[in-house]
Amino acid sequence: MYVQSTLGGAAVAGLVRENDRGPQLSVRRRIRLAGAIIAWYDCFLSGTVAVPVFNKIFFPGIVPIPGVIVLVRTRLIRARHDRMLNRISDYPAASGTY
Repeated sequence: MYVQSTLGGAAVAGLVRENDRGPQLSVRRRIRLAGAIIAWYDCFLSGTVAVPVFNKIFFPGIVPIPGVIVLVRTRLIRARHDRMLNRISDYPAASGTY
């Protein structure tokens, strides 16, 4: 639809789409940002707590140094898993909306 209006005495003309999805995209971006913040916080928190706490809880019979190595390997596997699942879950919405 073509619209012509005057703002402050100057004529402004332009095309206006009838199905403008501007606010909807803004909400999607906010939701994705909130999800990314939560994911980074989870990663930071579990990474910080991994050595002093998880080593004693999940691997009590392992000497501390090999226990840390096992935890690091677990974290690397989790990071690969997160990247794979994020690509799968974001695929339908990845049509240029982010």
